[in-house]
Amino acid sequence: MWRVKPHSCDQYGKRFARSSNLKCHLVVHSGVKPYACDQSEKCFARLSGLKTHQQAHTAPPVTNPSMTSATMSTMGQQAS
Repeated sequence: MWRVKPHSCDQYGKRFARSSNLKCHLVVHSGVKPYACDQSEKCFARLSGLKTHQQAHTAPPVTNPSMTSATMSTMGQQAS
């Protein structure tokens, strides 16, 4: 079923069913990035982007069992 989308972006004409979704979209055009990571210098326009980024700081590193000590030292990692 087709949904009525009365709210539109003035710059691209993209349409939204809810005004709140349009407001979220308009941040893209403003360049404002109010959500800053406290562990790096990255900033994000949306809180969801910051949360996704922060998972990289908390997730255990992925290791490849086929890597040799030489490969790991070349990459700046220590072999276990």
